[in-house]
Amino acid sequence: MKRPEIPANESDRQAALDRYQILDTLPEQVYDDLAKLAADICGVPIALISLIDRDRQWFKSRVGLDVTETPRDISFCGHVVFENAVLNVPDTTKDPRFVDNPLVMDDPSIRFYAGVPLTTDDQYTLGTLCVIDSQPRELTPQQISQLESLSRLVISQLELRRNEQVSRLLKSVVESSNDAIITTTLDGIITSWNLAATKLFGYSADEMVGKSVFILIPPHRVSEENRIVNRIEDQEKVERYETVRLHKDGSRREVSVTISPLIGKIGEVVGVSKIVRDITARKAADIELKKLALIASQTDNVAIVSDLEGRIEWVNESFHRVTGYTLEEVIGQKPGDILQGEKTSQKTVAEIRYALARQEPFSGEILNYHKNGTPYWLLLQINPVFDNDGNLQHFIAIESEITTRKQMEHNLKLEIQERRITTQKLRVLTEQLEISNRELLDFAYVASHDLQEPLRKIQAFGDRLKSTCNDGFNEKGQDYLERMLNAAGRAQVLINDLLSFSRVTTQGKPFALINLSEILNGVLSDLEIRIEQTGASVEIDQMPMIEADAMQMRQIFQNLISNALKFRQEGVAPLVQVRSQIFSQYGQEHCEIRVIDNGIGFEQKYTDRIFQIFQRLHGRGTYEGTGIGLAICRKIAERHGGSLSAVSKPNQGATFIFTMPTHQAKGDFQDAH
Repeated sequence: MKRPEIPANESDRQAALDRYQILDTLPEQVYDDLAKLAADICGVPIALISLIDRDRQWFKSRVGLDVTETPRDISFCGHVVFENAVLNVPDTTKDPRFVDNPLVMDDPSIRFYAGVPLTTDDQYTLGTLCVIDSQPRELTPQQISQLESLSRLVISQLELRRNEQVSRLLKSVVESSNDAIITTTLDGIITSWNLAATKLFGYSADEMVGKSVFILIPPHRVSEENRIVNRIEDQEKVERYETVRLHKDGSRREVSVTISPLIGKIGEVVGVSKIVRDITARKAADIELKKLALIASQTDNVAIVSDLEGRIEWVNESFHRVTGYTLEEVIGQKPGDILQGEKTSQKTVAEIRYALARQEPFSGEILNYHKNGTPYWLLLQINPVFDNDGNLQHFIAIESEITTRKQMEHNLKLEIQERRITTQKLRVLTEQLEISNRELLDFAYVASHDLQEPLRKIQAFGDRLKSTCNDGFNEKGQDYLERMLNAAGRAQVLINDLLSFSRVTTQGKPFALINLSEILNGVLSDLEIRIEQTGASVEIDQMPMIEADAMQMRQIFQNLISNALKFRQEGVAPLVQVRSQIFSQYGQEHCEIRVIDNGIGFEQKYTDRIFQIFQRLHGRGTYEGTGIGLAICRKIAERHGGSLSAVSKPNQGATFIFTMPTHQAKGDFQDAH
């Protein structure tokens, strides 16, 4: 089956379809009649008016078919839309494009299809008028021509339907407008009059339609009106000129008028359209504004007067002093457009907009920017101003600069934060010291008095027995002696590891500036033979300079890389990667080092266990070790103010992540020299 291709102008074609607002509408008799006529002309049981949507074909009218839509990618009509040409398929079973199409193989078992495109005047194909039969057939050229005529009728009906919708919409807009909208002939006879015109002038539409517009014009303004009509006859538009008009009760109305010519089918001017806005209240408010400006100009606070849309009408001299802008530079602009910047709180901006939209006062603080880019803080109070009838006239903002106060508050917060961080670090160091001291005391007692001396004697006398009396023992005795010496050796290793664990904090060297690359190269040199024996590959990044204990850094690298070589998969050459990156966190630079291997891995649930002292995931018979190495590594990381964690899956290797600050606290740092 060949799927219909998508036209190159698909997005524009879809927009053209959407403008008709026809999809998923109820059936309409006129479209059903056109589809029935198409079926009768061609003598077929099925006829459809099909519209191709984004991923479906939807049937505005359907004769002989129950479904309302089918997928676009199996549609015959989709091919018509792509080709923008008539598609005539006399027998679908002989056409490779459709022979295995679901609409052919299943219901409605299409054997014959003919579709003509529904193409708009601007050459967008919306869909098809198509006829279908379950039997093969041929159409005559006359039948196809008649289908094309019907398709043009469908488009005409769509245009008629759309024009009716637009007409209803325009009428709704005119009637709901707050501005008076009036149309007249060139000689001034009123042809339409909306509700807002009735509210403005007191006359109803019945009273004014057919009457002269000069009823509304004071005698001394008639010559002005005639001059404007002459401009309109030259197809010129006159925008927002201010004049005076008369109310039904004889009172005067200050108005702003926009006049446009109405153009006929051959280009000539056939009438006039007027949009009239009452500005009587605004004119009165302008007088009050001048009085207010005189008062506000004498205050040290910033004063801003804006119109109903928030655009600046007037500012005082203090505004220029604080912002750097003059009245001439900002008049007609919204304060936020010129004064707000990158760090201005959008939450505060939203609160201001919300209050103004509700015509309510607002008070608060906001960060603005001087003309030269310097930020400054304001204490802001905005109040709406209403006329005697309760209509909003202006917004007045009174602002006080509070930059110095805000800076003092900021400095105080920083000081409090620094003290909190210092206190927290001191608490952590104290807890670590207490734990280390307890571990040291416990270990010192056991190792010094109970383990070290007896163990040395066992090893010494065992060695003497082996060297002097070994031949006197039978085979079983020799085995016992060998086991005793091995056990003593393992115990000695365990004690040494315990000593290393306790010495991380008790005998650690002062932090100095070191080159981790040199440390890592030294470790790889020590492990050179082991790397060769295992056939391992080691990839390393360039390591950074950090402040640390060089010996302990060597210790952590030695342990992690040795483990990567030890816990390798059978028959797989080890691959060890040491990766490094620098990042910032809480205003401090950190180094993250990852040691990645392709070894046997482990279950993630054992992550915490492997860093605990004496904890092992494998028996001694499988992998050597005491279970203390990773505990030492984590303790080293924590001594350096960092952390050590691991990520792994069985048989998918492991990644050990060592993170620490690149610069240590001043109390711990000592220069290497």
